[in-house]
Amino acid sequence: MLKFFDKRASLGKKYVQYTGGEIFMHPDIFEILRFSIDLGWTLRLQTNAMMIPFIEEKKMSFLRKCDVSTRVSLDGWNPETHEYFREKGSFEKVVKGIKTLQKYIKYIVVKCVVHKKNFFNLDKLFDFCLNLGVQGISTNVLRFEGYAREYLNEDDVISVDKLYKKLVILFNKQEYSHLIGGNDLVVHYIKGELKLPKKVFYVDYDGRVYPDQKCLKGELVGNLYDGKIEDIFNEGNLKETIMGEIPQKTLIYISKNLRKEVLERWKCWYMQEATK
Repeated sequence: MLKFFDKRASLGKKYVQYTGGEIFMHPDIFEILRFSIDLGWTLRLQTNAMMIPFIEEKKMSFLRKCDVSTRVSLDGWNPETHEYFREKGSFEKVVKGIKTLQKYIKYIVVKCVVHKKNFFNLDKLFDFCLNLGVQGISTNVLRFEGYAREYLNEDDVISVDKLYKKLVILFNKQEYSHLIGGNDLVVHYIKGELKLPKKVFYVDYDGRVYPDQKCLKGELVGNLYDGKIEDIFNEGNLKETIMGEIPQKTLIYISKNLRKEVLERWKCWYMQEATK
């Protein structure tokens, strides 16, 4: 693994996301993180945060001065909503983990899986995240496929069309707009506005752009895109890829109804945060 990162660092690669399973269960995770940081990589860590309070401060403290952000899985604003599909008793552990992470990492984004138990009151999750002091809210929907069919009911699943229409309403509110960083709503807004629904990329909480592995003609591992978001379509190095779960009508709805000032407020908020 270390040789892999060393080789790509020498090729000018800049970005890596660590995910799992749970990354902090890996016995050498801090050696790996330090090595990546020493090579100048931008890191994003994806975790459930439940182990964080039990890790020695001396192991975590070096992250304070590094270019690291974190995504934490949190599906609700109380045990009932978060633990609908997750381990009983995990809600308080996750919240405690987030509060501990805030001592070491500046940018934390909540990653929420949306289902029938939390969908109708998502504003409560947004309020909870405001009070918690996280920097963004990312969302996914449950998928009724594969192994999930054995323990999900089809009516547990919320359609992406319903989800994004609700997100537009929430992020259009001034108090929530800065939380849009890291949410795919940004991607779908730009794709719908430019009428290019088959190009896939990701915009992080800080506005940096990561083309999706499936959409670049050449090797992508570790790449950051340093130009303007809109210019990504004009570079000539992207290939067509299917974005089948997002209906064209949904993209059009997002591009017409998400207020442009939402993105401006988000950018202004980030610039203020970055200079603190």
